[in-house]
Amino acid sequence: MSGEDVTVRRKIADVLPRRSGELTFQSEWEKRAFGLALGLIEQGHFPFDDFRWQVVSAISGWERANRGREESYRFYEQWLLALEKTLVDKGIVSTEEIDRKVAERPSDA
Repeated sequence: MSGEDVTVRRKIADVLPRRSGELTFQSEWEKRAFGLALGLIEQGHFPFDDFRWQVVSAISGWERANRGREESYRFYEQWLLALEKTLVDKGIVSTEEIDRKVAERPSDA
């Protein structure tokens, strides 16, 4: 593992929801979205900082759209939006491919 890998992992760890120091996931899809993004970053498909800014942008957009509401955003919903946007922006997949895959999923998955 290179020094750059360690730095990226520390940056990722700094932004993730934790409870008592442990990563927290409320459902299986959150774990999968986390693992997919991390794997793509580690394989060099896109830099962590590009993805991180997409996460920040997704959260900011949610906050602007929901100003004044009591509820707060769900972190991994914003993570997934950021991942989708990053994948499209980098030309890895198209919006149409994402939409098609979502439509193919069983409703209980």
